[in-house]
Amino acid sequence: GVGKTTLIKKIHYELRQSGKFDQLIRVEAPRQVDAAFLRESIGKYLGLPNPESLGAADICSRLGGKSFVLLLDNLWQELKLADLGLSDGGLGAKRKIVFTTRLKSVCDNMEAHPVKVNVLKPQKARELFKSVTQEHIFDASPFVEDVVSECGGLPLA
Repeated sequence: GVGKTTLIKKIHYELRQSGKFDQLIRVEAPRQVDAAFLRESIGKYLGLPNPESLGAADICSRLGGKSFVLLLDNLWQELKLADLGLSDGGLGAKRKIVFTTRLKSVCDNMEAHPVKVNVLKPQKARELFKSVTQEHIFDASPFVEDVVSECGGLPLA
């Protein structure tokens, strides 16, 4: 893709370094939204006992009064925050939810503020390709432009 997961990991790292939040949680969302699975994943991240049996109230209680960022990667469907113990009314300046999705409808349905991640321009794609290859390979290969073109501006592994 365009690097949504890499972006979430970078955000996680930067926020962890900043120390500005009491809790920082990063979770990979399943293809089919499953609130119980997400609560369990959040519970594990928070170090809660018996995370497989947590309810929304348990998460709400644990995060109550704390500043936090929940990073949800690869969301395919609308998610009801209340099902996770995070009601809209509880979110404020020090309580944020960031998610990645490839579907604009998910952003629309969740009333999110979308930030579009675009593909790389050809020059930036060449620079990225050069940065991850050995210079003599980059300079000597007649196929560099073909590879950059084939990737279509996506930072493919």
